[in-house]
Amino acid sequence: MDAQEFWSKTLDLSPAGVHPGQLDEAGRIDPAKLRPIAFDPVHNLYRALGEAAGRAFHDGLQLK
Repeated sequence: MDAQEFWSKTLDLSPAGVHPGQLDEAGRIDPAKLRPIAFDPVHNLYRALGEAAGRAFHDGLQLK
């Protein structure tokens, strides 16, 4: 397996690459059901990603 094939399988977050139980009623990925993780290279840990921190392209508009 080459690097491109590895990453395409590892990072496949399209609805086709996710278990149907991890989708919402509209067929979109539900992060709460997916329970994504991220690697922390400083501490050599996998960290669970939590709840939403803000709305993209919206919350920063107040700062202008």
